[in-house]
Amino acid sequence: MLSASGDIVCFLVIKGRQFQAKTVNELPEDGSDLPDDPSRVLVDSPAEDSVEQELVDAIKSLNERGLAEVVALVRIGQGEYTPDEWDAAVEEARQTLEPSTPRQLIAMPMFAAFLEEGYSQLGYSCADWEADHL
Repeated sequence: MLSASGDIVCFLVIKGRQFQAKTVNELPEDGSDLPDDPSRVLVDSPAEDSVEQELVDAIKSLNERGLAEVVALVRIGQGEYTPDEWDAAVEEARQTLEPSTPRQLIAMPMFAAFLEEGYSQLGYSCADWEADHL
């Protein structure tokens, strides 16, 4: 089913969280949640650039199938597909891959959460990986 290693998926989840945590920690006055607020502002810092580059490099290191699977996991996490539609999700993702896909993924609000949710829906977890690597 999933050919991308759990190590790379979990690495992307953890680094994605770190990258997305680099937001201004002010709640919008309307009471909406900051992660869902499209107007949030990323903090400019060398650390942010490093995490962003690590994410891009890790995604670029994937072969075509692995990248399509990451995209498919995100789409399952977003609810566009169900786990039963895995093969269709991967095939559709493969057909839409572009050179800009790595940057498009990390620019997506809640990328890490969607990736982790899709991974979880397929019956996997990053809990053990996270405990071993953090």
